[in-house]
Amino acid sequence: MSDLPVPILSHDVPCQSPVPIVDNTENPLKHKNVSKTCINPETCQLVKNGHKKSDLEKIQDLLAWKPWTLSEKIEIRRGQFGIGVFAKEDLKVDEQLFFASPCQTIRIENAFEVIESELDLTEDDVKQHLDCADTLAVYILFELRKGPSSDIWPYLATMPEEYTTPFDYWPVELHDYLTPASNDFLFLATSDYVDAYMKISGFLEKHNVEESEFHRAYSIVSTRYYYADGPATHPDWFVSGLGEADCGALGPIFDLWNHQSIKPNTDWIVGEDGSMTMNVQEPVQAGEELFISYGSRVDENVRMAQTYGFTIEDPSKVEELIYIYKDEIVDACVARLGKSFAECDDRTSHLIVENDEEGGHINFDCSINSYPLESIFASDNPEEDNDHNKASRLLRGALHIIYERRSFLEHLLQEIEDALEDDINREHKFMAKNIATSELATVTKCMTQMEDLAIAYERLT
Repeated sequence: MSDLPVPILSHDVPCQSPVPIVDNTENPLKHKNVSKTCINPETCQLVKNGHKKSDLEKIQDLLAWKPWTLSEKIEIRRGQFGIGVFAKEDLKVDEQLFFASPCQTIRIENAFEVIESELDLTEDDVKQHLDCADTLAVYILFELRKGPSSDIWPYLATMPEEYTTPFDYWPVELHDYLTPASNDFLFLATSDYVDAYMKISGFLEKHNVEESEFHRAYSIVSTRYYYADGPATHPDWFVSGLGEADCGALGPIFDLWNHQSIKPNTDWIVGEDGSMTMNVQEPVQAGEELFISYGSRVDENVRMAQTYGFTIEDPSKVEELIYIYKDEIVDACVARLGKSFAECDDRTSHLIVENDEEGGHINFDCSINSYPLESIFASDNPEEDNDHNKASRLLRGALHIIYERRSFLEHLLQEIEDALEDDINREHKFMAKNIATSELATVTKCMTQMEDLAIAYERLT
């Protein structure tokens, strides 16, 4: 698929916004060659035959929605962390990659008109009951209900169908592995969402809004909004004493940047009028992904777990560590693996194929003793015993054992297939093949379960 042209942003383009905004910020990319899109054509080989649109197709629609200003030196494609923004060429510090005028972001002003019409609330009512994030969430909720007829549908269409990041929406069995203190921390973080829903639940019930609808809209906002703290955002909110968290906005293209807490290579600046500029913060080589920082939240693992569903590995505050019960996870691993391996031993004990021609026998040893479970739980460094990352490391060790067992069974099946080439003891060999095939399926299922478990615990570390 060829590159999609994106026109350079001109200050003559009118801002379609409920509140008139004067966009007098000089566009730093205005005179640069940025007239092409940044969708990587190699990752966009899409078949247009009436199928459900792919993520990249939806992003194409988003790029065509407004006259965004994007550098030709970047591209949007799939990477290690899903869809992200990548450098097509080497980038120097302070190079400007993206510019958005205030009317190209979604702000509080956009929400008031919709909320007033849908919930029959005035702007004063909204500010009395809701903060900025809540207001944006209600706005997004009703725009989602409109579907493709929404004015911001090209943006909303790129949102995930489901969100499971807030801790209360994780599988209940994960709660059992958290210490009471960590559960308390996460309960406090979750209370923000609960408070937001309780404040608006009465209004939403009148419109038959399910909590799951609000949950999705709230998750979209809480994981994406940034502080549009320019004085033009909403001056009287500053006069009322509300802080920067009450002046959030959503940036449709800004969303495409993934985050990295250790060493982000891109920075973003909000102008006094609410415009946004994204710059290169560290030298970037061609092919590297561009990341932004989580900002002050890197020291708030409780908030990180609640908002994003994972935590920072080395927070500066010890109290922000989220501890899990290592022993209980170890016991769970042993119980699950032990049961599977015991069944494996029981079934494979018959895998002794006699070979009369050679006067001997082939013993396919599948004993549990050859794969001691205890070894993966032994720590070379005693100080690691209390490390909250230990659980995921142990699970990876357990998976290594399963991979070895699966490899053994695959090798065993090949040995049996080779032995079936002659007619000696074919009945025994077929029996051995059936048993090994059945066990391979069991171990593969166990492997899948353990991989899912490892991924789930990885979110806590």
